[in-house]
Amino acid sequence: LELGGKSAAVLLDDADLAAIVPALAGGTCVHAGQGCASLTRMLVPRSRHDEAVELAKAAMEHIPWGDPTDPTNIMGPVVNARQRDRVLGYYELARRDGRVVLGGRAGTRFERGYFVEPTLITDVDPKAAVAQEEIFGPALVVLPFDGDDDAVRIADATIYGLSSAVHSAD
Repeated sequence: LELGGKSAAVLLDDADLAAIVPALAGGTCVHAGQGCASLTRMLVPRSRHDEAVELAKAAMEHIPWGDPTDPTNIMGPVVNARQRDRVLGYYELARRDGRVVLGGRAGTRFERGYFVEPTLITDVDPKAAVAQEEIFGPALVVLPFDGDDDAVRIADATIYGLSSAVHSAD
């Protein structure tokens, strides 16, 4: 049963971003983002948006990726050329509809494999395709919210509902 996923991680205003964001960003890259339960939307209070983006960027810049048989690599290639091209299409939509903070291109440093770069996206409408549809690639979308009710509204505003998370100090 494939239920699909565009799962949200909601970080409340008292959440420890320095502890949570790097783990979420890294988790997006496991299996090159090809996991239906991956938390690929990170919702953060608008007042902490820039802080969260910088933490995610720093974490994703240092994701070890390459040969999937090397156990030090967190991320390998996507499954085939068709999937690589599909992911790159979403990266193009992200550039059109928002801002690609990091990545957004094919991985060109390897002779074999269908690699795409770990990609961080922000400044998109929560209804944009990259915030609504399964990319099945290493892409994290950061969305700001204004209050808990707004966070729930954004998190629930997708046809998918496979997993989610809420982070708070309380």
